[in-house]
Amino acid sequence: MRTIASEIYMRQYPIYLGKLLSNFRSIETDLRVFLLLNVKGYKKTVEFGETLWNLTDGAEVEDNPFTNYDNLEKLGKKYNEIILSDNMYPNNLTIELQTLIDLRDAFAHGRAFTSALPNIHVPFVLLKFEIPHNGKTKVNFIRNMTVDWFKKQIDWTKEEQNKIQNAEKIVINKKP
Repeated sequence: MRTIASEIYMRQYPIYLGKLLSNFRSIETDLRVFLLLNVKGYKKTVEFGETLWNLTDGAEVEDNPFTNYDNLEKLGKKYNEIILSDNMYPNNLTIELQTLIDLRDAFAHGRAFTSALPNIHVPFVLLKFEIPHNGKTKVNFIRNMTVDWFKKQIDWTKEEQNKIQNAEKIVINKKP
């Protein structure tokens, strides 16, 4: 029989998971917008953005930082390079890219599970393995997804997103 605490956790888990994954989607979108602003400038970015609302399946659009297939690692490297190379940006706006990638990859390619046994009350676990070699593999990521862990990750990813949004504001305020 599950306890009240475990029942509450089971109801909260999808909410926390959704918040965290939503932060990752927002981070990637904000990285793309920041890079587009740096390539196109504010006016052209706004013009491009206005066209997005009228797109349909099969529509052709220009290849740019918003539409390309760059993954989180490429986007983040480009972002951090701009932040570090342009005096317009304070260096504290760089993002902790490798930590973002590791956590995002664990969700994308790992396993999330908990016990289905009625008398075992454990949090969900996030587990990711390396590519196997010679019939063996190594664990390269394991976290107990407790409520506290989720709250810390949600807050941290939001802080990383805020850095990107602050960099976007600098571009918007500096470029015509």
